[in-house]
Amino acid sequence: MAGGMRVVSIYARILQQRGHDVTLVYPRPSRTSLRKWLRAILRERRFEAFRSAARSHLDGIAVEHRIIAAGRPIRDEDVPDADVVIAVWYPSAQAIAGFSRAKGRQVALLQGYELNGTERDQLIREVWAHPMQKIVVSQWLADIARTEYGDSSAIIVPNAVDHEIFDAAPRSKQLTTTVGFIYGLGRIKRTSALLDACETALREVPELRVIAFGPRLKNKRHRLPGFVEYTSEPAQESLPKLYGQCDAWIVASESEGFGLPILEAMACRTPVISTSVGIAPDVLSDGAGILVSRSEPAELTRAIREIHGLSNEAWFAMSSRAHAVAASYDWSDSADRFERALADIAGRG
Repeated sequence: MAGGMRVVSIYARILQQRGHDVTLVYPRPSRTSLRKWLRAILRERRFEAFRSAARSHLDGIAVEHRIIAAGRPIRDEDVPDADVVIAVWYPSAQAIAGFSRAKGRQVALLQGYELNGTERDQLIREVWAHPMQKIVVSQWLADIARTEYGDSSAIIVPNAVDHEIFDAAPRSKQLTTTVGFIYGLGRIKRTSALLDACETALREVPELRVIAFGPRLKNKRHRLPGFVEYTSEPAQESLPKLYGQCDAWIVASESEGFGLPILEAMACRTPVISTSVGIAPDVLSDGAGILVSRSEPAELTRAIREIHGLSNEAWFAMSSRAHAVAASYDWSDSADRFERALADIAGRG
């Protein structure tokens, strides 16, 4: 249910609707051992642990699905002959690099740059250094391809927002200043810094309301402070209401390839406080929110105080600007650019 997979599902559906032949190839989810099931039941004391498979953005898409055995790489024979073969994850990019020419021109759709000091960093660097064509979702990623790997050919196709889902009527600033965020478990999401910032802000603005949503929190290590109103695994259709309750949406990440929640919140007329990652520098530079230089608690607290101190008129102007900027990012336009990029790449072969 990650945002990157939502992007894949949107392009697969739109390309199919436009008359192209699309096939999704991916491994079957690994089975969980009996020991892990029992441990989950004892820890959570709920039978929800027995769900056989997670929900996926790929569910219900009317394209061909080829599901291979879990635990092995995708092979040449798993993939139909095609004009273009697109890898959407680093191990997949490594796999298609060895495919025959019949599988089409090789493309890596790169939506992030997630170096975090682990063994996987080497694989990430190898994929970025490979000569296969890159499609990236932001100028930030294109700059990485050019400056770090000497590749000036990366094609930028920005993500967008579904305006049929993410929208809101004009509103006033909340009587009680409210901020929200998505709870991310990864280190690069800097959730601990964000929580520290909110805790400090609460000492200065005791009535501050803090809401969040994200995955089901499975153990005590991931428990949130009592001041956070948390929604676990919300349905897609409930997200606009969560965004729309807030006077500001906070993104504290060290790294984001694009940052879909930034646009989703703005489409719901919620200004955004964000570090300079992904799409944030492009959309927040003209009064749609507050760009902070780094994800330090003091910087984030300062921005929260600034939102709290805005008059209703000033906040309304920022909210209206956020909505107008988000409206310029439409999936139909992004699909046009993606389709043109694929046609150009296929035409070279």
